[in-house]
Amino acid sequence: MTFRRSICILDIRDGESIQSADWVNRPMIPIYSRTSHLPTNIGANASDIASGEGYTFVMEKLAIDADLARISITDSNAVRNHIINLREYESMDTDREYI
Repeated sequence: MTFRRSICILDIRDGESIQSADWVNRPMIPIYSRTSHLPTNIGANASDIASGEGYTFVMEKLAIDADLARISITDSNAVRNHIINLREYESMDTDREYI
């Protein structure tokens, strides 16, 4: 299984701000794109599409400074919500405590 991550910059022109809607209709400018192989297993679990999406978020964190603004796009709301929850909590909790 492979996964792809791309880093793009927004085409925000002089005099515009991120709050304006002008840049939304312009294509993003890709500056980095990479395809990688996902391991067959991660720990004791078989890799799947959610593993690839989660791995992409980890690579994003390594590639972009934490203090820079970013827009992360994925097609899995479950993976996105899990990553957002991990970013917001100071301690790393697992779902095991809820079982």
